[in-house]
Amino acid sequence: MYPIRHPLLDLAGFPGGPARQQGRGLESLPDEILLTVAKDFECARDLSSLGRSSRRLKQCVDSSSAWQDFVRMKFPFTTIPPKSGNHDYKALAESLTYQSRCWDRRSIRFTGMYPAQQTQRRHTSLAFQPVIDVDYDMDSGREMVVWGAGEDIVARYRHKAKGQRQQASVSWRQHLGGEHGLRGGRDDVQTMDIVKLPHLLKGPAILVGRQNGDLSLLSAQSDHNFGQQLADFSPSHPGGPVVAAEGEEPLRQQQIMSVDVFDDSNQGLVAACNNLGVSVYQLPQDNNTTSIPPVALYDPQTTQQLWNAKWMGSNNLLALAFRGTEDPLRYLTITPTGWTVTAAAKNARVVDEFLLRNTSVYGTSLQPLHRYPGMTDPTPLLLSSWKDGTIRLQDIRTPSPFDTVYQDNIQPFSEYGTLLPFSADRFVAGDMSASMVKIFDLRFPKPYHHTAGLPCGSHYPFRFVEQRFVPPPPDPSRGRACCDHHVVGHRCRWHELSRDIFYRPNALYMLGQSLPAPLRRGSRVVSLAKASDVAPSFYVGITGAVIECNLGAIDSPEEIDPHLGFPDYEAVATPRNASSSSSSSSSSSSGYVSQHLSATMMEVGDGLRYVGNDANIVMPMVHSRNRGEEDGRERAALAKIPPVLRKKHRLDESFQRVADFSQDVDVEGLVRRTQDLGLG
Repeated sequence: MYPIRHPLLDLAGFPGGPARQQGRGLESLPDEILLTVAKDFECARDLSSLGRSSRRLKQCVDSSSAWQDFVRMKFPFTTIPPKSGNHDYKALAESLTYQSRCWDRRSIRFTGMYPAQQTQRRHTSLAFQPVIDVDYDMDSGREMVVWGAGEDIVARYRHKAKGQRQQASVSWRQHLGGEHGLRGGRDDVQTMDIVKLPHLLKGPAILVGRQNGDLSLLSAQSDHNFGQQLADFSPSHPGGPVVAAEGEEPLRQQQIMSVDVFDDSNQGLVAACNNLGVSVYQLPQDNNTTSIPPVALYDPQTTQQLWNAKWMGSNNLLALAFRGTEDPLRYLTITPTGWTVTAAAKNARVVDEFLLRNTSVYGTSLQPLHRYPGMTDPTPLLLSSWKDGTIRLQDIRTPSPFDTVYQDNIQPFSEYGTLLPFSADRFVAGDMSASMVKIFDLRFPKPYHHTAGLPCGSHYPFRFVEQRFVPPPPDPSRGRACCDHHVVGHRCRWHELSRDIFYRPNALYMLGQSLPAPLRRGSRVVSLAKASDVAPSFYVGITGAVIECNLGAIDSPEEIDPHLGFPDYEAVATPRNASSSSSSSSSSSSGYVSQHLSATMMEVGDGLRYVGNDANIVMPMVHSRNRGEEDGRERAALAKIPPVLRKKHRLDESFQRVADFSQDVDVEGLVRRTQDLGLG
């Protein structure tokens, strides 16, 4: 264990300051001073060590707001899901620090779930395009992931066994559309949202929108009631804002393009984008309300197709995505007197700096950032993907200093149909042309660094990064071998540079080669979903399959989030009413097979759009766990590397090479090359 370092602790006698010499020590300090000291700790380990020093200090740390302050200071933009009673902030701190380390080291395990017949080489039926949602209940420890598979609906439930970290019960439910008169194609599921209603005491429900215009609230109970209709939403129901004149046909909802739910403690509002425009519905507040008309209806009165509507942090502001117009991104304000639609603000600085041109937006990609540095009102920034390969972050109402443009520096023209932000730290982007996901850093200041808990060093972070468009950062430590904790900012070289975003390039995960052969051809990412910002997993919908992505060491499937994680699905006991096909995969009662996927990873630059980003460049190294005959020799050589050095490596141990640990780095040469491009 590494010592806790803080000037006040030294003075108080921890471990050997003047107060210790006088026989007092930390226990003599008032709680207020101890908590002030604790707020400066850089890692959860230091706070735990302080609590283990004595009974009195343990009582001070555990009974105070120390852990809550740590979570709020180190993860200030993470939205923590509600929970009845108080959160265990010590457990949250342990989970969030674990997850941060996994994200930074690119430690993600992938498990594919697909219908058993999809694994057969002769299977030629049209693969479904899954739309996914997932929910995790902080009180019960139950996770539910549900997706649309053509006209069918599939749900998987997992429940953590209290006090038994490695065990979880698993059950499946399936609602077969064909048994209820639905047909593939015309009646396919288009949208999927899990909603929680106060009167549904037995659990959440699912709001399902279909290609045929049907929008229904269905039971999500894990029993024979699964899929039972609870309510139906339609403008043809009486009581709506538009009443058909005598002899006229009532308004018909013929297609659902998107659905977004604004859920607060008072009411749940649904914005459904359909052939009529945007219909706003209110979720039912009791079991007797089953036929629900819209409370408002926005008709754009234009031939331009409205594709998506997204709530922007309040119940009176929506972001809109159009097709076939010079202003594809707009925002709609709901006022007591009606609707106001305005084109999204264009930031002249961003247009000039990133050389943006008019193009189309992917309507399915709209994602608001609900919390970010300097946020002063409930209106978030909007993240959106465009058909020129850019991903744009902007305040849609007025130009802001946060506005910026992201782009893959290796494949600049890759397009992304779906995005998934994680607080103000990063977002995941799903590739439109292949089974690939990319991790982009949002580049906001990062209060927590897992490297703070590792030993000092005078070496550079390894493996060293060579980026085309950005020079290595300056080294203010000038090769300092040890941090000086008595002077703010006097870190050693390794700790100082490890904090710089230069050493955290974005990452691309390629999944196609590990999929069954029938799924490799023409598969692409169609949806992304997470339960919350604190979830240690997220889900990727690709053509014909759903992929679970768990944060954890890639070669250690038993390693999971200490409090919020589930064991990898293939390691869970098969339910009694299902059969197992092999030790590495399992077949559930839903007819789905799960299998571990071996992803190939590539670091793809810092992620900002640059002039000349489309130039030919040297491809970065491809990191793969399967290295053929050299694998055994490489692993044997890696086994001789001291464990502490392997922990200090930037990447997951499965991606490490012996050559990574050498320090033959021409930093000045890299700076000169970047300056020659006019970027340094």
